[in-house]
Amino acid sequence: MSYCVHCGVELADYETKCPLCETPVIDPHRPEPSGEPMFVDRIEPEKKINKRFIVALLSIVLLIPFAVTTAIDITLSLGMTWSAYVLGAVALFWVWFILPFLCPGANPYLLCAADVVSTALYIYLVCCLENSYAWYVPFALPVTLISGVELLIMVHIHRSARIGKLTKAGLGIFALSFLPLAIDVLLAHYNKGTFMPQWSWYASVPLFVLGLTVTLLSLNRRFTSWLRKKLFV
Repeated sequence: MSYCVHCGVELADYETKCPLCETPVIDPHRPEPSGEPMFVDRIEPEKKINKRFIVALLSIVLLIPFAVTTAIDITLSLGMTWSAYVLGAVALFWVWFILPFLCPGANPYLLCAADVVSTALYIYLVCCLENSYAWYVPFALPVTLISGVELLIMVHIHRSARIGKLTKAGLGIFALSFLPLAIDVLLAHYNKGTFMPQWSWYASVPLFVLGLTVTLLSLNRRFTSWLRKKLFV
């Protein structure tokens, strides 16, 4: 059993460098390899992915269920009625998943904003199709916007280079604890006209305590150093 001379991580017998800090492992008792290597690494040529082709192919695949449902809807209903749900879902899926793949270098905050706007528009489409708008402004739209703000906070925490991974996890859980509370307050105000939360305590309080605990523990250098050595993070 040996340990890294730099960070103290426990090393396996076959390892030639530390898995945590990549410090070379020098063992004078280890026999030197002789002869030619048994395996020769083959350098594969770098393959470039045609993203435009993949996006076009996925878009066509997404249009197939819309085309089928629209044809059935027009045949049975003599118009476009319930197939509009499929159209909105296809457009929502395209914005959520295909757009980030098409624009990998795009600003993540703009992509999050596109997700929030597309979600709000889809919910409004549902309201139009159901001819029911009473719940959109007081409940559906605020929940969508609050979820969008929560998503932007998560992205900002993840992109921050000044804090460690454990601190990011703690702050993320801490920020997430306010989302159930906000949804509960909006739901209580919509149904009963009150701002008193009902069920969110069971989710928000444990998340709040867990996030605060992890964040405080991440400030302890001895604990974080011990955790990195055990988990190789």
